[in-house]
Amino acid sequence: MRFNFLKITMALAALAMIQGGSGGFAEERTGDDAEPIWNGRKAANEKEALAMLAAVDENEISAAAQAQKMPLDGPVKGFTREMREQHAENLRSTLKVAGGKSALPTDSDSVKEIKQDGTEKLKQLSRLNGKDFEKAYMDTMVKGHEDALSMIDHQLMPAVSSDAVRKHLLDTRKHVAMHLDEAKHVRDQI
Repeated sequence: MRFNFLKITMALAALAMIQGGSGGFAEERTGDDAEPIWNGRKAANEKEALAMLAAVDENEISAAAQAQKMPLDGPVKGFTREMREQHAENLRSTLKVAGGKSALPTDSDSVKEIKQDGTEKLKQLSRLNGKDFEKAYMDTMVKGHEDALSMIDHQLMPAVSSDAVRKHLLDTRKHVAMHLDEAKHVRDQI
């Protein structure tokens, strides 16, 4: 019986991959969420993939820094501290893997679009206070981490050729997934 279950599971996984499934990475997106993340283009190469990842980390650090200036309560306050620290650490790791910030193509359309999206979200958040800010911030964190997972899976990983960059993206993906779970948990407490 166990062998049949394993065969069925493997067959379903293979079918999902053939039909354009995620291969075990991000959940499939449907409806409005099916739109491409940012511009939807795959990174041209590893350096652009790392630059796109660095831009996401920079956006997360900026959003957390803005949130830390607000009078926040319990779980949201702790979450902002964690996001700022952990995304700063990931940014340092990304730059190390890339060979330094100067090695990254920060002027690509994809990187510019990610940065612009972060700027727009900061503007939207800056108009809010109190519980409205906390709710909007946590909604932004949930959506942003969902988008980051999709970007890693569909836009960055296909551009990777080296083991070091692949390992870094997989490690990052694991942390982003944990951030997403935590963001959902904190959002539900507001």
